[in-house]
Amino acid sequence: YLHRNKPYIPCYAIRKHLGLRNSSNIGEKMNDLVVSERQKHNGMSWYKPGSVALASLTALKRN
Repeated sequence: YLHRNKPYIPCYAIRKHLGLRNSSNIGEKMNDLVVSERQKHNGMSWYKPGSVALASLTALKRN
């Protein structure tokens, strides 16, 4: 897992030195707005490609 995802794992010490955020609050909130509100809170189940497509469209609309 670590070797496969190394490019995506941030170095928190460098981020702190640069004055960047180290929390995932913004990412978690965007996930809540883009995916969870529509798919989880309504008791719906989704096929993965449909879920990804809907999340992509919702993110595009929000951006």
